[in-house]
Amino acid sequence: MAVNQAFASMLGYESNEELRAAKPSSDLLSSLGKGSSLAGHTAEARRIDPVEIEWKRKDGTSVKARLSGRRVYDDRGRS
Repeated sequence: MAVNQAFASMLGYESNEELRAAKPSSDLLSSLGKGSSLAGHTAEARRIDPVEIEWKRKDGTSVKARLSGRRVYDDRGRS
């Protein structure tokens, strides 16, 4: 999993490499739980309903985030 510098900084890490070494992808994504990235998806809207999650920063404090997005499709309509 690739993360940008803003995400790493938000969680208190100097770089995305430091973040990935400390928190495997499975740990970062496991907090999605039942609200997986496809929660609330409708074919018509091709949208993903927002999911609220909580991550732990490097110093142990919590940060809450709300993720939302749209599915990406190729030229054949596959996601």
